[in-house]
Amino acid sequence: MSPRVDRPRRGRPRLDDGPALDRHRLIAVLMDIARAEGLEALNMRRVAGDLGVSPRLLYHHVHDKEDMVALLADEITGSTMPDLSQGNWDDRLRAVNAATQRAFREYRGIPANILSKALRTHNRVHGTRMREGVLQALRDAGLNAEQVEIAFVQFSIITLGSLVLHENLSDADGHLAIPAERVEHGIDLGLDLLIFGIKRLADGQSLLPVRDQGLD
Repeated sequence: MSPRVDRPRRGRPRLDDGPALDRHRLIAVLMDIARAEGLEALNMRRVAGDLGVSPRLLYHHVHDKEDMVALLADEITGSTMPDLSQGNWDDRLRAVNAATQRAFREYRGIPANILSKALRTHNRVHGTRMREGVLQALRDAGLNAEQVEIAFVQFSIITLGSLVLHENLSDADGHLAIPAERVEHGIDLGLDLLIFGIKRLADGQSLLPVRDQGLD
């Protein structure tokens, strides 16, 4: 019996041949797709194709689309996260808001996805650090535990919700019920109002002084 001779394969190479799939390559492709086409374009087959690997190999790194989005969001968060270890509490909140606006403005659909999961527990490194940084800033403002949690919810709505509104501004095509410049002003004012309210609460004052006086 003649010995077996390995012959080179013909045709297209197998998808899982070629460069190894690592975290950096995966994140780079996720960013490219999400930035150019939005969150809806992310799926396992599309990402695997852009990476030049089989979907089976991709499943070793991410379980599904939700896992891909979480990985992408955490990487974007980590790349722009400000130093939250120093500075006044309100400056830290403004820094987080500004960094989030800069980081996620070009990734359509991701802010709404993050906002929908903002109150879930998770093990993403950068997201956890950002959340704890915001919570600590609220504690440093002088709020009690219940007030911290309520203020965190409001901060999440203002910061991420404003990005969702910005997406709708670009899609409105002249059909806005409110002029775009007023929407922009309302977005900018939201964080100022929250910080004003936090200061009142920390000083033991009511957020509704007129109603407290018995006036409707």
